Amino acid sequence: MNDPSTLWGYANNSPRGNIMEDLISGLNLHLLNEKNSEPTFQRRNAKGWPDLTLVKGVQLARTASWKVRDEHSSSDHKYIHTQLGIGVQNHTYTRFKTAYGGHRKFSMHFRKEIPQIQQQLHDCNTREQLDETTSFLQRAIFRCCQKAYKLKKVKQSTKVTWWTQELDIKKKEMRAVQKRVNNTTGMEQTRYQLLFSRKQALYKKLSLRAKRTSLKNFCTQTKNPYGIPYKAIVKDNLPPSDLF
Repeated sequence: MNDPSTLWGYANNSPRGNIMEDLISGLNLHLLNEKNSEPTFQRRNAKGWPDLTLVKGVQLARTASWKVRDEHSSSDHKYIHTQLGIGVQNHTYTRFKTAYGGHRKFSMHFRKEIPQIQQQLHDCNTREQLDETTSFLQRAIFRCCQKAYKLKKVKQSTKVTWWTQELDIKKKEMRAVQKRVNNTTGMEQTRYQLLFSRKQALYKKLSLRAKRTSLKNFCTQTKNPYGIPYKAIVKDNLPPSDLF
């Protein structure tokens, strides 16, 4: 938001800043920005605080923390670290071990569900009823799996697949030049600023290429057509009847 106001770090207010203050107040929003923070936007000859973080609710605003990070972001805008003092639930999908027996037990339990499933299918007259019946079928299969199979533990990968050693080196080089810019003045600072611009442009180019290549490989080299790429797009986005 290019709306200068003393509430989020600028030295003076502006007409647009006053309008933004009224908007925040009128919508009962709470501003997390701190007045004396580092600039959220900085380039060679300019700096500012245009990046606003707004939340709804007094309790959330009281428990949240907000800070401008010193880490380079490959942009004129800096990273902002916002931490919310609320609990977050991680949603995971249950997996079963089906390669080690238990199929007879599954069949025994599923046979008991078949009459009700058949009756619901017979009574389906609308798309909504078909969705309901399909969901019931899925829940029935899940209940039978719980009774017949052991749970499979799936390790969650935290590795960033597109990040490479070359990008890490380029990032360190860029940050080193950025420190030189901050610690020098005059012509020497100008020289480092130009060098920083070139290294920043190269880092952006390599990062974008790495992300695109990683996504392309992720989508094209999968062995299971109904694996992670399919589930990421379809699961929870379409009603059950649209899956068939």
